[in-house]
Amino acid sequence: MIEAPGGSGVLYRLNATVPGLGRLVRIEPERVVVGADVGEFELWIGPAPSPTPGPAATTGALTPLRSGLPRFDRRTPESRP
Repeated sequence: MIEAPGGSGVLYRLNATVPGLGRLVRIEPERVVVGADVGEFELWIGPAPSPTPGPAATTGALTPLRSGLPRFDRRTPESRP
């Protein structure tokens, strides 16, 4: 399976042409070798990228409900009683 930068992936067989790269010359457990007009190059297996960290989704405090379960309080600390 070769994944495009946009996230879509296609399963290619040996000797298949990978658009924009070349012909799939060799498949190994950790890499594939692609033959192009300028020679061969390797694509190595790598882990999927981790999600990009973003700002925290919550900024309030948890306050108890009548049921005893916490409830999120969206008020800022300055506006809480």
